[in-house]
Amino acid sequence: ENDVAVDPDSSLFRPGSISKMFLWTGIMQLVEQGKVDLDKDICDYLNCEEIPSLAKKNNPNDYAPITMSHLMAHTPGFEDYLFNLFVKEEAKIMSLEECITFRTLQRVREPGSELAYSNYGSLLAGRI
Repeated sequence: ENDVAVDPDSSLFRPGSISKMFLWTGIMQLVEQGKVDLDKDICDYLNCEEIPSLAKKNNPNDYAPITMSHLMAHTPGFEDYLFNLFVKEEAKIMSLEECITFRTLQRVREPGSELAYSNYGSLLAGRI
């Protein structure tokens, strides 16, 4: 808009939803390289038994597997839960692994059945 070039030393990109564009671009590069299949169960890429929200014991309704397509479309079927979106104190910043295992999100709907913006789904994609 202002025709100002990005300067790697001084340009600021605030974290948040804009970061997802970089995430999804990276995922699509993995798809192009044949390393990720959008329609495969994400548990083929993650050790889901070590991630409470994905462990079989926490899927009592026996919902279908979650795919990368579900994560990208915000339709993985998790309950909505927002935590640590913006943290001011460096000591309180959690690693990706800590964020993924911090709380067990319930699977409350069949993947692909309903759009519900999911920061947690993006965390899982980032782990892949």
